[in-house]
This record gives sequence, C-alpha cells and structure tokens, in this order.
Amino acid sequence: MTTKPVPSKGGLPANLGALGRLLAACAVAAIGLAGCSNASSGTTNSTLASEATFGTYPYWNTFSGPDGYWSTSFVSPYWANFTSRDGGGHWILKTPSDISPRRGIAVTESPGGTKAVGFFAYQGQTDSAVFSFRNSGAKVYFLGGPLVPARQSLGFSGENLFALRQRADAIQITTADSATSGFALRYSDARTAGSPAVAAIGFASQAPQDGVALLGAQEQSGRVSKIVVTHDAGATWNTLAVTLPGGGEGISACYIPLGFGPYSYEFALVDQVAGGYRTIVETSAGASNPVLTPAPPIMGSDPQGDIFLLNSVLGIAPTLSALAVGTLKWSAPAQMGGIEGALESIGFSSKSKGIAISSLAGNLRAFATGDGGLDWTPRGTIAIPRVG
Repeated sequence: MTTKPVPSKGGLPANLGALGRLLAACAVAAIGLAGCSNASSGTTNSTLASEATFGTYPYWNTFSGPDGYWSTSFVSPYWANFTSRDGGGHWILKTPSDISPRRGIAVTESPGGTKAVGFFAYQGQTDSAVFSFRNSGAKVYFLGGPLVPARQSLGFSGENLFALRQRADAIQITTADSATSGFALRYSDARTAGSPAVAAIGFASQAPQDGVALLGAQEQSGRVSKIVVTHDAGATWNTLAVTLPGGGEGISACYIPLGFGPYSYEFALVDQVAGGYRTIVETSAGASNPVLTPAPPIMGSDPQGDIFLLNSVLGIAPTLSALAVGTLKWSAPAQMGGIEGALESIGFSSKSKGIAISSLAGNLRAFATGDGGLDWTPRGTIAIPRVG
C-alpha cells in the first residue's frame, strides 16, 4: 500500500485511488472479517520510514455507543476506524474511502446514534475533514484549519456536532454548519506554550445542554487553566476554576467519558508526579481521590460515565481500577486475567461488560470481559484485509 497524498477540497489530505479503492472494498469485504489521553505505554508498533514524513498521532480509542463498540486503531501504516456489534467477535471497517489517515483519527457518537469521524490534516495540508453519518450516507464538513491533535477533538451536544480547531494563535470551539458544510466559531482561547494534546470536548448524554472543553489545559502551582464549561448547549462558554493537589509537574493527558454521567461536567486529568503519574477525576460534585501509576494510564468508560483506568507496564500483569461516577470512589486495582500482548485501549458497555484491544506481534485482537475486568476472553482480530 504505497501511496502519495493529493490535495483536494479545503486542503483535505485525499488518498490516492489505490487506497480509496482499498478502503471502499474493505468496507464491504470486512463484513465477514473476524474480529483526554496520549498513546498507551505498551504500544508496540514499529516506526516506519514514511511516518517520519507524515507524522502520526497515536490516539487509540475504544468506546461503546448505540451501535455497539467502536475502536480507533493503528493498522500500519494507516489509522482506521472499526465497529463491532457482537461484543468484539467481528469488526467492520468504517473508515470512509478516499482518505489516507496517516496522522490519526478522532471519532465520537451521539446518544441518538449519529457518528462523526475526523481526520487530522498532515504534511502541509491546512484543513481537516469531518464525516458525519447516520445509517446510510454521510455528510462531509471541512474544518477551516486542522483539528486539535487529540483523540477527543469531536463531541455531540444532542445531535449537534462540535469540533476543536487549532489555529496558530488559538484553540477554538466550533460547531458544524449544515448550510455551508463548514464550522462556525463558538469560542476562542489564546494558545500558549504547552501540549495541545491536553484537549478534549464532551457533553452530558442525558442533559446535552451541559458540556466541558479542555483547551490545552495547563497547571501552575496546583491551579489549572484553559478549561471551559457550557450550560446552554455550546452557545456560550465560561472558564472553570480547577485546583489539583500539590506535587504535580505538569498535566500530560486528559479524558472525558463519552456522554458522561449525572454531573454538569466530568473529566479526568493526568499529571506527572515524582515516580509516575497521577489521575484525578473532576466533576461538578467534587473530585475523586488520585490514582497513582508508574506509566501513563489507559482510560475508558461506560455509557453511564464510570471510568476504567488501566495500569499497563510491559512485562508486568496489567491491573484495572474502576471509578463509580455516582460515588466518585475508585475500586482497588484488580489484576486482569487472560490478556495477551500490549494493551492499547479499553471501553465498556456497562459496569460489567467491556472490550480491550491488545497488540501482539503486530496483530490486533479484542478481548472481552463480563465480570468488570477480572477475566478476559480472546475475541476477534482487527485488520485491514489486503487485496491484490
């Protein structure tokens, strides 16, 4: 699959015909195919020579939506989007054709089942493209500027799609405009030094007027800046005052559950501390106790807003901690039995049922649990089928 990107409308990094035909074929052929954070510490994919040119944002993501599980995975040398409706046994490729996703994908789903998939602009391209689709057919939106390079650059307030846009001097909250197939500005925050990957946007599924966005969140002396909330479905945004316990050396990652729980906002912040990383979940009702891990944690959630934190270090059996969002209490770390390979992402459809994606010898495989993460059973593989 040797390809060369060709610009098209809005600076979209369109794929060559070869990859377009491949992905289009995969979307049909894969029907029968078996099978706010940074990359997992256990990522084992090798770096290709082409990636140094194109760049890649390794933002693995797995979550459960109305149509089953979704997984954004790296299948060398491309990023791809897959869905499974049978608990991870079979995976169907859902990456739109004519797109060469070498730099990463952001994906989200509304409570009503509308999906949105965004592709990060790369190699000199100026604009990103976002596909929004429900059942059959898709609408393409062109974002005037690239998506913020973070896995949660997209979010739904009800059925209204929002995106985080990165400008040279600002990070902006925008909303999809069906009349122009573009995005309209809703909020802008001056961009300063720091990692734009500490960014995410999300809305409450049961109260979509409530939402939260992290716009390159930064910590100084325990005070966290660049977090905003909305209580009118994204029409207006106001800054949120957040403090963290002392001892932090800077925020490295964040996470917002997809359609979070009973609060007007919910998000997790991961900051570096002596000897490792500290994760704290912030809500409108208060904050959780910190969870300490030696490596950056992998996080996922269920539709109720409960958060599952994976502590995975190569060579050591992974452990899982669960936060019941209603009580803001973490469970004791439990060893995950039956997992093989380096864990990449995790997501749950309920407190007990979940999927984890593992990489082993260059192959991706789903593992399923029915007891809240104690025992895991191998399920289907995830792969782009080769043609020709």
